[in-house]
Amino acid sequence: MIFRILPCILTLLIFLPGCSSLSSLSYVENRYYKQKEIEIIDNIALSIDFRRGYDSKIDLNYFYAAGKFSPSEYSSRQNMLVQSLKAYKPEDCLGVYKKAYEVEATSLLYLDEFKKNKDWDNYIYLEKYLIPETKFFVSIFESSMMRAHPSTVMNLDDLKKQISARAKNKLEEKRRQAEEAEESESGN
Repeated sequence: MIFRILPCILTLLIFLPGCSSLSSLSYVENRYYKQKEIEIIDNIALSIDFRRGYDSKIDLNYFYAAGKFSPSEYSSRQNMLVQSLKAYKPEDCLGVYKKAYEVEATSLLYLDEFKKNKDWDNYIYLEKYLIPETKFFVSIFESSMMRAHPSTVMNLDDLKKQISARAKNKLEEKRRQAEEAEESESGN
């Protein structure tokens, strides 16, 4: 009996380390957040049972709910989010809010681009799955910021316009660089 199992175990021991190194080669690291922002955003997201995500295939950050809760449960969780935000400096929270809002703005830009290009698979993926939860996270984050650090959210509409414009510029620059790289590859 042991002689039948031993070859299987040896095979697994030989091939499993190789599999993990192959999977690490295909992993694309997301460098959107700085380490301090990751700490803050992960802690505040956890307080309302949200997580941050990244889709490397389309190069897009997003937020998602780790559980499903009723509106009344989110109301009580929002109080926990306010307390979490109060644990950080107002300017740090505002910086993370800007990043979160930029994630939402970028998602909407991608949605428009997918619609324009008739890329319906990615369009539906964003519209039905990523954007609703990202928007919900950003809205609950925003209302909690207003309660936790009211002085930091002055002129929020102007700030949102600036962030949306910056997101659009970043996306246009990314597309321009991709076109240039494609042209240089086809020229060689």
